[in-house]
Amino acid sequence: MKDKILQFAKTYKKELCIVAVTAIVAVAITLFFMKKDWGSGIDVGVSGTEIDNTPQIVQKIKQIGEWEFLSVTSEELVDTTASNKVIGIKIGKDKQLVRVYTGTLRFGIDTKEMAEQSFEVIDDTLVVTLPEIKLLDENFIDEAKTVAFYENGSWSDQDRQKLYEKAVRQMKENNVTPANLSKARSNAIEQMNVMLKAMGAKRYKVK
Repeated sequence: MKDKILQFAKTYKKELCIVAVTAIVAVAITLFFMKKDWGSGIDVGVSGTEIDNTPQIVQKIKQIGEWEFLSVTSEELVDTTASNKVIGIKIGKDKQLVRVYTGTLRFGIDTKEMAEQSFEVIDDTLVVTLPEIKLLDENFIDEAKTVAFYENGSWSDQDRQKLYEKAVRQMKENNVTPANLSKARSNAIEQMNVMLKAMGAKRYKVK
């Protein structure tokens, strides 16, 4: 039997060598992939140089707070008239109060109000959905620049407050327009894209 085995080995020496090499290669490949999974049992498919910095980017954006994308300075002439009365009896001409108000309306967003749904990772792209553009400050009239253009008769603080409120409404009507909101929105998208790139985002989309 021993002689037959030796004779078989001599006859098929080349073939046996091929089989042995193939077996060694197969074992080496198996050990390689087993070692790859030894750490956690899961191959996440991310190289050591690729780090997901999305949470840090989201945090930095929220820390910005109020972010202005457009400011519009407006000057409005506002007036009011009333009858001069004493004990309910009209005396002389109507009194008149005319003032010129100056204000700066700031359009933008408050990033602190952005919900978690505003930031989505779709495939490998960070999608940022901006909130609607709004006035960042309702107290946009600079009262130090208010000019009493014309005034006759006696006026109370309440009368002046009503004239101020009328100026606020008039400035909003003339400046919170679709054109200004659209311009602010375009600026917002452009500036957010620049910021995301500066923060190191690889793939992103702002809408």
